[in-house]
Amino acid sequence: MVLEAERWGLPVTLDLDEGYWHLHHPEQPWDRDRLASAWDIPACKAQIWSFCNSSNLQLLSNPQLHLGIAEAQWAGRGRRGRTWHSPYGRHLYLSVAVTPPVSAPGTLPLVAALGVFLVLREWIPDLWVKWPNDLWVGQRKLGGVLMEGRRQGAQQRWVLGLGINVLEDVALPDSAVCLARLGVSWTRRELADLVLRQWQADFALLEGGGFDEFTDRWNAADRLSGKPATICQEGEERQIIALGVTSDGRLLIQEGQHKRLVSAGDIRIRPLP
Repeated sequence: MVLEAERWGLPVTLDLDEGYWHLHHPEQPWDRDRLASAWDIPACKAQIWSFCNSSNLQLLSNPQLHLGIAEAQWAGRGRRGRTWHSPYGRHLYLSVAVTPPVSAPGTLPLVAALGVFLVLREWIPDLWVKWPNDLWVGQRKLGGVLMEGRRQGAQQRWVLGLGINVLEDVALPDSAVCLARLGVSWTRRELADLVLRQWQADFALLEGGGFDEFTDRWNAADRLSGKPATICQEGEERQIIALGVTSDGRLLIQEGQHKRLVSAGDIRIRPLP
């Protein structure tokens, strides 16, 4: 039991007098009513899992749910099918059911990342958004967004997931950073509340005016435009210059003397140090 608890980062101690294992939650437990209120849904449509495969997968398979929080995941998901497991109660793993704009669905994850950027940028001056949906601080990753879809009969269901490193975690690689190390002392509850309310406003703005409404925020969050970077496409790495994003969320790049547009599913991009 001790080894399994250590694997999941469970903060447990043994009470020798009583003979019981005690779980010491890193923060206050989640408040489902408060979460549902921030997303403007009934509490019955929100769920909190102590352990699950991934909050995105849970929402995709449960159409009655519109919001989910996971304390720990054993199959957390990223772009291009990458998975990982995550420690209990240390970071924010949040998923919501969404309706992406029909004309440019790829802009929704970008806008979601820009919403988190807006919430945090006053406290983290070095925060930026790496196209298409990762949040970086300098050269280290703070979190990311992933949108996934699944067809259910004649309907297409979409879920947007957010992962943010919040509390201290010895398992974080050197390439990652958490809010605690950056001096941001918000709880996960406070962060989730702020992000959900920002997303409510931003997604309505996207629906009404398109991605052009976010041009100024993207320019403030983007640190790749005009700079060299490497892309990995079909297992091959090449150097390019990023030239910004278009109104449908694609990235314009220059490779040698040629310019072209790439979509989020096509490549991985990384800034040069």
